[in-house]
Amino acid sequence: MASIVAQRGGRSRGNVWIALAAVALGVITAALIINYLRSQEGERRALTDASIPVVVAARDIPLGTNITSSMLEVKRVTPDVAITSAYAESAQVVGLRARAAIASGAQIVPAMVVQSGSGDALSFVVPPGKRAVAITGSNVIGGGGHIRPGDFVDVMVVFEAWKLNGTPDQANNQRPRGVYTVLQNVEVLAVSSAAQKVAESGPDTKEKKDADTTSLDKSDNKSVTLAVDPSQAQLLFLAEVEGKIRLALRPFGERD
Repeated sequence: MASIVAQRGGRSRGNVWIALAAVALGVITAALIINYLRSQEGERRALTDASIPVVVAARDIPLGTNITSSMLEVKRVTPDVAITSAYAESAQVVGLRARAAIASGAQIVPAMVVQSGSGDALSFVVPPGKRAVAITGSNVIGGGGHIRPGDFVDVMVVFEAWKLNGTPDQANNQRPRGVYTVLQNVEVLAVSSAAQKVAESGPDTKEKKDADTTSLDKSDNKSVTLAVDPSQAQLLFLAEVEGKIRLALRPFGERD
């Protein structure tokens, strides 16, 4: 009987020690978790305190767009995310022009924008895939003095018909002329030195933000610059050499 009581007493004491060990382990675990959470919170606070303000695009900004405050927002990001050269204030970007298409959420850096004054350079209004080709000479006329940058024209060339087959009628000394439409639906980028400015509403807008008094037929305008693809540029160069170029103004919005 005494041995049975002793065994029971030993088991009770063993259970107590196990319980105490479990409680101690739980306390230690809780303390470790609390310390970990505190350290994480401290790191987050440290990162927040060390975050950097950057200007990002609030929406997609197309190439050539004049940037307004509604297109921008300022976000705070950690140093490992922030781009070193990113603008920190919206005021630094408002009024600039998008040098390339800027995706929504992108941090805006100086390489993406350009001053509006320098943005008026012809290279900023040449459509993607096109080339700016200037036709020079006082005989480049058309449109009755109403062709402006941003208009669309058909390009015609007046030439001696024999050049088509290479056999002039020398016997009768006749050199009949013909007119051939070499290009259609070509955008006018500039007339003389007045280049089209990009309008936010798009290329088909009636609003022209350029020097709208500049026309092709004025005596001081000796060139017109067209937007053509590389193969059209070759044809245009040949037409200028072999004949006299005339431009026909297309109705607004007609692209066929």
